[in-house]
Amino acid sequence: MGIVITGHKSSAILDCNQAFAEMLGYSIEEMCSKRSVDISHPEDRKLHVDDVEEMTKGKKKITKIEKRYLHKDGQIVWAEINIYFSLNEVGEIAYDILMVNNITAKKEAESNLKISERNFDILFDKAPFPLAIIKGGRLIDINGSLCQLLNYNSKEKLIGKTLIDISPEYQFCGSKTINKIVNQTRKITRGECTNYEWLHIDKNGISIPVRTYLNAVDIEGETYALALWHDLRKEKEDQNKINDLLDKLMLKNEELESVVEQRTIALEESNMDLTRSNKDLEQFASAASHDLQEPLRMVSNFLQILERQFSEKLGDEGRQYIHFAVDGANRMSKLVESLLQFSRLGKAGNELRKTDLNNIIHSKVLDLSKRIEEKNASILLYELPHEVLCEPNQTAQLFFNLINNGIKFNKNENPQITIKSEEHQDHWLFSVEDNGIGIDQKYKEQVFEVFQRLHRKEEFEGTGIGLSLCKRIVNLHKGEIWFDSEKDKGTTFYFTLHKN
Repeated sequence: MGIVITGHKSSAILDCNQAFAEMLGYSIEEMCSKRSVDISHPEDRKLHVDDVEEMTKGKKKITKIEKRYLHKDGQIVWAEINIYFSLNEVGEIAYDILMVNNITAKKEAESNLKISERNFDILFDKAPFPLAIIKGGRLIDINGSLCQLLNYNSKEKLIGKTLIDISPEYQFCGSKTINKIVNQTRKITRGECTNYEWLHIDKNGISIPVRTYLNAVDIEGETYALALWHDLRKEKEDQNKINDLLDKLMLKNEELESVVEQRTIALEESNMDLTRSNKDLEQFASAASHDLQEPLRMVSNFLQILERQFSEKLGDEGRQYIHFAVDGANRMSKLVESLLQFSRLGKAGNELRKTDLNNIIHSKVLDLSKRIEEKNASILLYELPHEVLCEPNQTAQLFFNLINNGIKFNKNENPQITIKSEEHQDHWLFSVEDNGIGIDQKYKEQVFEVFQRLHRKEEFEGTGIGLSLCKRIVNLHKGEIWFDSEKDKGTTFYFTLHKN
């Protein structure tokens, strides 16, 4: 507690204790150089003077006041002060004695409480959802949103009503309203929180479905219920529409099930026909290949025998004709073999399994070793995934064709092929890059079609089915294939293989 002694008339501070000096941030010496009004808040200076005058006139024996002092740093310090007089030998007032308690914390708490109460009142009244404070089933306070919900134009007409007054006699479940209110009131009395669907009636007697949320709150030692209502009219209306739609959908679903059943039967029959047709086509392709290859070989062989036995009689022009015929027969044989290979892709029995692609590439590079050596080509293979879900033979054919094309369609003295992979969330992306002649982007679809060639056979050998096989293989793996290219600067083929 701070103690201060001041002159009765001058209000000069004659002495004080250390507690009072520290309360305002001064030393005792600094305090004794000031007057009481010097350290008082400007608005409270006269307050002290008036109380002292009343005591002097005998109207008060002792006075107790609350006032604001100013701390040395300018902060306000609230104090509770008891003022006493000290008399001299002749009975006159010699000086005033002030007993000072610091109540700043108390004042700040009171101020914060007022702000909190004011904010609660604002939030309560302006809340966009209906709120009420209930005691014993009666509305003690409500906000504007509840008035709006129940079609009342003022709070006063609702405050004081009971929940029974604003509810129909029976609720959703058929139970009496009064019984349900009694049950909910018991829960609140026990301090429980609860929520339930409820029917209210508005000012005009129209039923309003709501969901009510009740929370027990303690106010000055008494239990109240804080109630919040959620208007269910729109939800009920939407639910009725949904129910109507569901009924219609059920009927439509029954009709669709009948249609699906009929079409499933038809599809199964079509699938059986297609399976038989595919089997017939496979047998035909195999037989046709064999039947076509044999006469082609015979034509080629007999022409070559003819050339050997009658070379001198044929002359240069005759030998050239035989060369053209043999070359045509050989190319026809390759086309038939390629076509048979294309038709066999996707045939049952080609199962996907985890495969090390590095081993596949090394195997195909060995198969191409003669061509690589002849063309002085180099293969740069980055580390590929060791486990990729694929059909090994088809994937090997895919890489073989792309590497072979990169070497074949290349006029550089040192063809270079670079093979990379890149992991993505659900797939692998592979690239095969070459430094060859490139492909015009206008042929980005045409190059993947069967027997489509962009160059004369005199320039580059082949049947025109290699990239078609590549696309077919990638499609069977549910992937995609494309390329980026620039004329005379090379081509990069990209394709994806799914992880699952």
